[in-house]
Amino acid sequence: MSRSDTDLLDSLSAELTQRYAQYAPELANFREAIAQNDSKDDIHFLHSFREFVPTTDYEPHKPYIAKFFATQCKKSDVTDLFAPGLPYCLAMSSMTSGKSLKMLPTYWPAPHLLHHPLYLWLPRSEGSTLSPSSLSIGQVLKLYSEGGQSSKTLPVCSLTVGFLRMQKNWDIEHDMDRLNLWDPYAISLLKGFRAFFLLNALFALADRRVTTIRALFANKHFTPNLIRAAELREIGPPGIQGWAVRVWPDFKKFIGITGGSAAASVPKAPQMWKVYYATN
Repeated sequence: MSRSDTDLLDSLSAELTQRYAQYAPELANFREAIAQNDSKDDIHFLHSFREFVPTTDYEPHKPYIAKFFATQCKKSDVTDLFAPGLPYCLAMSSMTSGKSLKMLPTYWPAPHLLHHPLYLWLPRSEGSTLSPSSLSIGQVLKLYSEGGQSSKTLPVCSLTVGFLRMQKNWDIEHDMDRLNLWDPYAISLLKGFRAFFLLNALFALADRRVTTIRALFANKHFTPNLIRAAELREIGPPGIQGWAVRVWPDFKKFIGITGGSAAASVPKAPQMWKVYYATN
């Protein structure tokens, strides 16, 4: 059995006992199929899953996800909803298709899936990599016990932020305690768009060894470098052909999402010269 089938079996064995799997009309045929078959054969079970579980959109999930946003949301109302326990966060869709925002409860995955390369991969580099990644939270949801006391908080953030935070095992209650650890990680918690990119750019411009830009860059200390400052003044502001390669002579790759509204970055990249594209 392939690794993907094994992962699917491990996931389904837990999810089938949860409320969505037990009551969603879209899964009625699948529930009936596995109830009528006493076979414990994993291959047959996966065949039934692929045959009777239809492809669905967001609509069947909306009534369940709306429970998280109810006034005085009870913890018991959202526990064991899609998977065992509570989600780590509610992930916001990227909206690159131009459609409305969607919320997706995201649960702790198996340890080997927590490091999925789709979200966390940084290419090997002989120099420095600029990878400005926000770790900020858009909203905090409070869950209440039966007695009306706040007992749990859930962050609302992008899926990438959720994965990065899970990898670091960060809870939102202690975000402010981390600000004095590393300057760039403190930057990642900023919500202001302009300040976030200006401060990331400041650390990147101070280092001429940048070889890759991936749209967490970390040094524990930022020290003045008069020689580097003189180089940057001589090169001048962005806009000239090949500006990026003059600022970072070893720069060869630009990696980023280029679909939807993010496609605006594509015509600008050729101006950097000698850039290799890796799109996502």
